[in-house]
Amino acid sequence: MHACGLHSSIRLIVFLLCGLLAVLHASLSLAAPSASPLGADTSVVRQDILDLFPKATVIGDFQQDPPLWPVYQLHELLGYAFESRHLVDYSGFSGDPINLLIGIDSGGRFTGVKVLQHHEPIFLHGLGPQALQDYVAQYAGIRLSDRVVLKKPEGGVPADIEGTAYFDAVTKATVSIIVVNDTVLSSALKVARKTLEEFAQRSPSIVKDDMFEPLSWRQMLERGLVKHWRIARTEVETALDAKLSDYPETLWSDEPDSDAIDLYFAYLNAPSVGRNLLGEASFEHLKYGLRDKESAVLLMSGGFYNAVAPDFKPGTIPERFNLLQNGLPIPLRDLNFFSSVGPRLIDGAPPYADVRVFRIRPSSGFDPGAAMQLQLRFDLKKNHLISDQLSMTSSYQLPATFFTRQAIIEDAAPAPAWVRIWQSRQLEIIVLGISLILLSGLFVYQHTLMRTMRHFTVLRWSFLFFTLFFIGFYSQGQLSVVNIFTLLVEILKGFDIRVFLLDPVIFILWSFTALSLFIWGRGVFCGWLCPFGVLQEMAAWIAARLRIRQWCLSDSIHRTLLKFKYLLLIGLTLVSLISLDAAMRLSEVEPFKTAITLVFVRSWPFVLYAIVLLALGLFINKFYCRYICPLGAGLALLGKLHWLEKIRRRPECGSRCQMCRKRCQVNAIHANGAIDYDECVQCLECLAIINDRNECAIDLLQLKQSLRQPARFKPQPI
Repeated sequence: MHACGLHSSIRLIVFLLCGLLAVLHASLSLAAPSASPLGADTSVVRQDILDLFPKATVIGDFQQDPPLWPVYQLHELLGYAFESRHLVDYSGFSGDPINLLIGIDSGGRFTGVKVLQHHEPIFLHGLGPQALQDYVAQYAGIRLSDRVVLKKPEGGVPADIEGTAYFDAVTKATVSIIVVNDTVLSSALKVARKTLEEFAQRSPSIVKDDMFEPLSWRQMLERGLVKHWRIARTEVETALDAKLSDYPETLWSDEPDSDAIDLYFAYLNAPSVGRNLLGEASFEHLKYGLRDKESAVLLMSGGFYNAVAPDFKPGTIPERFNLLQNGLPIPLRDLNFFSSVGPRLIDGAPPYADVRVFRIRPSSGFDPGAAMQLQLRFDLKKNHLISDQLSMTSSYQLPATFFTRQAIIEDAAPAPAWVRIWQSRQLEIIVLGISLILLSGLFVYQHTLMRTMRHFTVLRWSFLFFTLFFIGFYSQGQLSVVNIFTLLVEILKGFDIRVFLLDPVIFILWSFTALSLFIWGRGVFCGWLCPFGVLQEMAAWIAARLRIRQWCLSDSIHRTLLKFKYLLLIGLTLVSLISLDAAMRLSEVEPFKTAITLVFVRSWPFVLYAIVLLALGLFINKFYCRYICPLGAGLALLGKLHWLEKIRRRPECGSRCQMCRKRCQVNAIHANGAIDYDECVQCLECLAIINDRNECAIDLLQLKQSLRQPARFKPQPI
């Protein structure tokens, strides 16, 4: 053994022991353990309820239907507290449900959400528990009827969006956050349906599409199918106790001297209303543009104050006009229905230019057969500092004969989280699929391509950059040994593929890796699809450019150190069978979460560990892959069953020529020329050498020998 080999081996062994002990200690000490399941009668959960209801003086006994605690201030009901585990069973990324304590007040508004139990690895061992606590804190104060959007729009939240709550989502934990949101909203809605009157399910009204009667404009007004609401100027001034001329800053209509506001309102889905008002062609066009169970209403106004402001933006929500039902606002959104052609209504309708059609989504809880209130709001500005507000209301209801009532049907559960995630990541899935097809083609036709390809290095580095930045940093597609542990545990307790479908990129990569293992071996993933592996390739490239002297190890020491990653794999697998949570913490020997998932934004022990591993790659190519990676060990074991040994060798390889062996950066070629597929990362550099006559030593030697052969003697003519 060379002296440098002995000294390097000692340094490596010391690093392996000290470094692994340090990072495991950090993972065990810094990761907050998940809370234990809380029962219905523990003092701990009662204190948590008091945190959600600071004014509470009495917490009632736990009820069974629905499962909750009523919360009182003296004898006044403040609201309800409940655990999500009693109401829904949505599995998180770890495969286990997330248990939350949720509070809602008697008005259907969240008082807060607290995390009681979870096993989500990104929060336990990555971002930390505070990131999840900060996320759930955003529910406090929003109404159950609000639509939660897990992304804030660029440029800030629009002022014209009502009934919508924009949350700061945790970008590195998309799957877990979606499950948390589903858990909060679904469990809270189940409680509200049974405890709060305004959320109680009522028999829905269904429009009779076959009920139509030709009617004139006057007939529709007389029957109340079109609501005419006239508000006199004097009526507004009386309510304000001021003259309208005192508000010169207000955006008045084109008829500021009119003595009244004339407002017309109609529900268009009913054929006797919509078909008569719009005409046959426009009515069919409207129905075609509406989605299932959506409603449309018509609003037109004239006079000194329009129901929509002059600066109203098409496609948005009106600020001046509102629709109420059971005291709750019904969000309206402009359809911009008359954008291409001006409004053409039934003969006799007033020729107002301000005619709008608004959409009502089914999620708003709108019942077209029930009474509704029209609300016109006035924001009258005297100057840029002083303004007065006023709202006026009027009722509207269609005849019951226009509708049928259906039996109450339980709300359908939301589409499974994995379905929505796949739909939202379609572009990533398509790009990833195309890249895997191209990579498969490269391996299937590798010999043909190598004979004709002059710039293989450019191709390889292009794909490696794609792997690092798109698959790794952007799509979070770093496979981990934790995925193997999760699979083992799922198989033992009852396999549920939905757990693995929650992350489409990981699922597709694992499916492709599993298939390629049995065709080409582990190298397809380790050499082409591992983002952390790309970082190590970059470290080796930097070392070559800086001419950093490589540490030399004897072959025996090298072979001994190769066994270390298998020992890690065995140890972690045994721990996972006892405690998956403990195995996830111990799997911090993988720097993937630190370097790829969190991009080095983490506690310093983990960052230092990942940086040291990459720094060692400057002196030993792919140091981590070769000696530590338990994932690589697992793939190598499965890869022993690979079907093809596609990397072509020549008879002279090993027996006469050692060039590929010396050029192999991971020492995966034996002295006899055979390839060690357990360690080979399928970089295909050796194949590129063999097919390049300017690189292959055998071809160069044959060319040299042919040039040295003496020319045949040709007798000179006498």
